[in-house]
Amino acid sequence: MRRRLTQEIYDETVANYTENFDMDALEARESALEELKLQDFDVSMVSQPSCFSRNTVAREQAQLVLSSLRAILEMEEKHTEESMKEGVLSRQQILALILAARSSATDHDDAFLRVIGQSGANKLLLQISCKITEAAHQRDWAFECLEALMVVPENSQLVLECQEFSGVLRTLSTSESSSSFNNFVASAMKHQDDNKTVLLQEYVLDMLSRTLTSDDELMVQSASRVLISILLDGVHTVASRKHTRALILFEHGIVRHVCAGIYRCSQLNQYTTLLHLLELLTELLVNERACRSVEVDIMRVLLDLSTSEDSALLLHQICKCVRRLVMCDSCKISLLNLRIIDVFVPLLDHDTPWLEEIVGTIAALTLRNQSAACTLYETDGINKVLKIMQHDRRGKVLRQCCVLIRNVANRNETIKEYLNSVNAGRILRSLKDDHPRFCVDVGSAALRDLGISDYNDGWTPRTPILGASGVILDL
Repeated sequence: MRRRLTQEIYDETVANYTENFDMDALEARESALEELKLQDFDVSMVSQPSCFSRNTVAREQAQLVLSSLRAILEMEEKHTEESMKEGVLSRQQILALILAARSSATDHDDAFLRVIGQSGANKLLLQISCKITEAAHQRDWAFECLEALMVVPENSQLVLECQEFSGVLRTLSTSESSSSFNNFVASAMKHQDDNKTVLLQEYVLDMLSRTLTSDDELMVQSASRVLISILLDGVHTVASRKHTRALILFEHGIVRHVCAGIYRCSQLNQYTTLLHLLELLTELLVNERACRSVEVDIMRVLLDLSTSEDSALLLHQICKCVRRLVMCDSCKISLLNLRIIDVFVPLLDHDTPWLEEIVGTIAALTLRNQSAACTLYETDGINKVLKIMQHDRRGKVLRQCCVLIRNVANRNETIKEYLNSVNAGRILRSLKDDHPRFCVDVGSAALRDLGISDYNDGWTPRTPILGASGVILDL
């Protein structure tokens, strides 16, 4: 029976050939395998992708990168010109190696990123970024390497534990930041749920606020990503935690700067940057104070963008943003005064991937608002919704349609009579039968508000149901 080959024995044998026989890594591994075979070791696992030989390669490459980073740091400290030395990688070679590892999904590359992160590459790169006295692109090189390393969650934790990270934040807060730095910070925060306090420091928020009004689109986009990473956690965002962070950002004036950026980008047709800013604004609008701070001019910009052919890709994010604004009564009134119903009803004619958001926005506008319901009725919007309910097969879209029908029928006898005259009840029953997962509860509620007695067939409410008079119904 063959002897079991351990990691330690394999590493020692390879190291022996590398150090004593002046072999490169590949030759040393081949010679080590031949010797271990002669010693009756089982080397069959070495050829498999998941074996520890891959980790050995990763460690060898990591040592080369680390020694090269130390050499670069030494040159920065001495303010000497970078010169190629034997056995030392250049900046571009290091970056290319790390980027190649990030873009690949093999165990070997993941091991490489993990090993260099745990071996101190994070700290070395941060130290280099602080020492650089040359052009800004040299500093950005270090941040690009760091951003690539952040795909491994453990590396982001190690970065935040480095004192150098706070030093870099403070250094860049008093000078011009860069999109590379912002992208690195956003990537580092992606996997962190509890360690975002460092980014809520006043000097950091000042830096990000300035960046949001920059002429550089990439800077604005990267700053937006950083702020979103502050608000959202990696896997599951706790609402209370997000609300607290959003309030801190609001009190620092971030909402005002975002709105200014949206207005500016809309004038310059910078749609990619607009998309980032709209996403950020949507996440910031989690309380009524933030919603009330959005001026009517910005609401008008959102409505103008929603009908622009050039900005069709923005429609999804515009709907999400407007839907947050509608939750604030004063904003709803402002949007209705801007004739938002007239703007959104024509959008119902188009079968777009964002139809759910369009219908949902109109449904939110009609909630407890008779004026919005009547405007929708007068602009033929209700007929368009009924048409969608008969032809669309997407459960989420149909659910929003049911919610809308319930909202417009509640306490509005004219619309209720019209819906009954066009057999809306039959359509709702059909949706309950065909899409029970999405429509059985909201469809039943809509049938109830249409005055149909058997509205709750097939449905057992799990939560208390309020009647039109505000009294909990006994079902």
